[in-house]
Amino acid sequence: MISINCKEKSYTEFVTEDYFPVIVSVNDYVDNISYCEYGCDSKSLLEFTVNRTNKAFYRMKLILCKKYEKRAEMMTLPDSYIEGTITMDVPDKNSTDTLFTIIYSDGVEIRLSDKKAVQYYKNGNLYIGIDSNEDLCIVKVSNLSESETEHVLNELNYQEKD
Repeated sequence: MISINCKEKSYTEFVTEDYFPVIVSVNDYVDNISYCEYGCDSKSLLEFTVNRTNKAFYRMKLILCKKYEKRAEMMTLPDSYIEGTITMDVPDKNSTDTLFTIIYSDGVEIRLSDKKAVQYYKNGNLYIGIDSNEDLCIVKVSNLSESETEHVLNELNYQEKD
Protein backbone atom coordinates (compact mmCIF):
# COMPACT_ATOMS: atom_id res chain seq x y z
CA MET A 1 0.00 0.00 0.00
CA ILE A 2 1.19 3.50 -0.82
CA SER A 3 0.15 6.30 1.50
CA ILE A 4 1.28 9.68 2.76
CA ASN A 5 2.13 11.28 6.08
CA CYS A 6 0.82 14.84 5.72
CA LYS A 7 2.45 15.96 8.98
CA GLU A 8 5.95 15.44 7.60
CA LYS A 9 7.36 17.07 4.49
CA SER A 10 10.73 16.41 2.93
CA TYR A 11 12.82 18.15 0.36
CA THR A 12 13.56 16.02 -2.71
CA GLU A 13 16.49 16.37 -5.06
CA PHE A 14 17.07 15.16 -8.61
CA VAL A 15 20.51 13.53 -8.76
CA THR A 16 22.53 13.14 -11.95
CA GLU A 17 24.71 10.06 -11.85
CA ASP A 18 26.36 8.18 -14.68
CA TYR A 19 24.51 5.07 -15.89
CA PHE A 20 21.28 5.96 -14.03
CA PRO A 21 18.75 8.01 -16.01
CA VAL A 22 16.62 9.12 -13.03
CA ILE A 23 17.40 9.36 -9.33
CA VAL A 24 15.26 11.32 -6.87
CA SER A 25 16.37 11.41 -3.23
CA VAL A 26 15.01 12.97 -0.06
CA ASN A 27 17.27 15.13 2.06
CA ASP A 28 17.28 12.78 5.06
CA TYR A 29 19.86 10.00 5.24
CA VAL A 30 18.33 6.61 6.04
CA ASP A 31 20.46 3.80 7.46
CA ASN A 32 17.94 0.97 7.82
CA ILE A 33 16.58 0.55 4.27
CA SER A 34 14.78 -1.94 2.08
CA TYR A 35 14.15 -1.99 -1.65
CA CYS A 36 10.95 -2.23 -3.68
CA GLU A 37 11.46 -3.08 -7.35
CA TYR A 38 9.10 -2.76 -10.29
CA GLY A 39 10.28 -4.77 -13.27
CA CYS A 40 9.02 -5.31 -16.80
CA ASP A 41 10.19 -8.01 -19.23
CA SER A 42 13.60 -8.22 -17.50
CA LYS A 43 14.58 -5.20 -19.61
CA SER A 44 13.31 -2.36 -17.43
CA LEU A 45 13.62 -1.77 -13.69
CA LEU A 46 12.45 0.98 -11.34
CA GLU A 47 13.64 0.79 -7.74
CA PHE A 48 12.38 2.52 -4.62
CA THR A 49 14.39 2.66 -1.41
CA VAL A 50 12.35 3.02 1.77
CA ASN A 51 13.05 3.19 5.48
CA ARG A 52 12.59 -0.35 6.79
CA THR A 53 11.01 0.86 10.05
CA ASN A 54 8.42 3.45 8.98
CA LYS A 55 8.34 2.68 5.20
CA ALA A 56 9.08 6.35 4.36
CA PHE A 57 10.31 6.97 0.82
CA TYR A 58 14.03 7.65 0.63
CA ARG A 59 15.07 7.26 -3.02
CA MET A 60 13.69 6.38 -6.43
CA LYS A 61 16.04 5.13 -9.12
CA LEU A 62 15.23 4.28 -12.72
CA ILE A 63 17.89 1.65 -13.31
CA LEU A 64 16.98 0.41 -16.75
CA CYS A 65 14.29 1.35 -19.26
CA LYS A 66 14.22 0.19 -22.86
CA LYS A 67 10.97 1.94 -23.85
CA TYR A 68 11.07 5.74 -23.85
CA GLU A 69 10.42 8.82 -25.92
CA LYS A 70 11.27 12.51 -25.88
CA ARG A 71 8.55 15.14 -26.19
CA ALA A 72 9.12 18.86 -26.74
CA GLU A 73 6.16 20.01 -24.66
CA MET A 74 5.99 20.63 -20.94
CA MET A 75 4.76 17.87 -18.62
CA THR A 76 1.20 18.12 -17.30
CA LEU A 77 1.01 17.92 -13.52
CA PRO A 78 -2.05 16.82 -11.56
CA ASP A 79 -4.39 19.55 -10.35
CA SER A 80 -5.17 17.63 -7.18
CA TYR A 81 -2.72 15.83 -4.88
CA ILE A 82 -1.95 15.20 -1.23
CA GLU A 83 1.42 16.52 -0.10
CA GLY A 84 3.70 15.05 2.54
CA THR A 85 6.14 12.19 3.10
CA ILE A 86 5.32 9.22 0.88
CA THR A 87 5.29 5.79 2.53
CA MET A 88 5.44 2.53 0.62
CA ASP A 89 4.49 -0.78 2.17
CA VAL A 90 4.62 -2.93 -0.96
CA PRO A 91 6.29 -6.25 -1.82
CA ASP A 92 10.03 -6.21 -2.53
CA LYS A 93 9.53 -7.40 -6.10
CA ASN A 94 6.66 -6.27 -8.32
CA SER A 95 6.12 -7.05 -11.98
CA THR A 96 4.39 -4.68 -14.31
CA ASP A 97 3.16 -4.99 -17.89
CA THR A 98 4.44 -1.53 -18.77
CA LEU A 99 7.49 0.51 -17.89
CA PHE A 100 7.59 3.44 -20.27
CA THR A 101 9.44 6.72 -19.74
CA ILE A 102 8.55 10.05 -21.33
CA ILE A 103 11.09 12.88 -21.17
CA TYR A 104 9.43 16.29 -21.35
CA SER A 105 11.14 19.69 -21.60
CA ASP A 106 10.69 20.20 -17.84
CA GLY A 107 10.28 16.74 -16.31
CA VAL A 108 10.05 12.98 -16.59
CA GLU A 109 7.06 10.66 -16.46
CA ILE A 110 7.40 6.93 -15.81
CA ARG A 111 4.33 4.85 -16.59
CA LEU A 112 3.98 1.48 -14.89
CA SER A 113 0.46 0.76 -16.10
CA ASP A 114 -2.11 1.77 -18.68
CA LYS A 115 -4.54 2.46 -15.84
CA LYS A 116 -5.44 6.02 -14.91
CA ALA A 117 -4.27 7.51 -11.63
CA VAL A 118 -7.18 8.31 -9.30
CA GLN A 119 -4.98 9.79 -6.53
CA TYR A 120 -1.63 11.56 -6.52
CA TYR A 121 0.80 11.95 -3.64
CA LYS A 122 3.44 14.67 -3.81
CA ASN A 123 6.78 14.87 -2.03
CA GLY A 124 8.91 17.79 -3.24
CA ASN A 125 9.19 17.47 -7.02
CA LEU A 126 8.04 13.82 -7.01
CA TYR A 127 4.44 12.84 -7.79
CA ILE A 128 3.26 9.25 -7.25
CA GLY A 129 -0.01 8.22 -8.89
CA ILE A 130 -2.08 5.27 -7.75
CA ASP A 131 -4.94 3.60 -9.60
CA SER A 132 -8.36 2.49 -8.33
CA ASN A 133 -6.80 -0.73 -6.94
CA GLU A 134 -4.29 1.39 -4.95
CA ASP A 135 -1.44 0.16 -7.13
CA LEU A 136 1.37 2.39 -8.34
CA CYS A 137 0.66 3.36 -11.95
CA ILE A 138 2.65 6.52 -12.67
CA VAL A 139 5.59 8.54 -11.34
CA LYS A 140 6.30 12.14 -12.32
CA VAL A 141 9.43 14.16 -11.57
CA SER A 142 8.79 17.86 -12.13
CA ASN A 143 10.76 21.10 -12.34
CA LEU A 144 13.80 19.69 -14.10
CA SER A 145 16.25 21.90 -15.95
CA GLU A 146 17.22 21.41 -19.58
CA SER A 147 20.54 19.85 -18.54
CA GLU A 148 18.73 17.40 -16.24
CA THR A 149 16.29 16.25 -18.94
CA GLU A 150 19.26 15.94 -21.34
CA HIS A 151 20.98 13.73 -18.73
CA VAL A 152 17.93 11.44 -18.63
CA LEU A 153 17.82 11.16 -22.42
CA ASN A 154 21.59 10.61 -22.73
CA GLU A 155 21.60 7.82 -20.14
CA LEU A 156 18.60 6.11 -21.77
CA ASN A 157 20.29 6.38 -25.17
CA TYR A 158 23.46 4.91 -23.67
CA GLN A 159 21.52 1.94 -22.30
CA GLU A 160 20.05 1.31 -25.72
CA LYS A 161 23.56 0.67 -27.13
CA ASP A 162 24.13 -2.23 -24.74
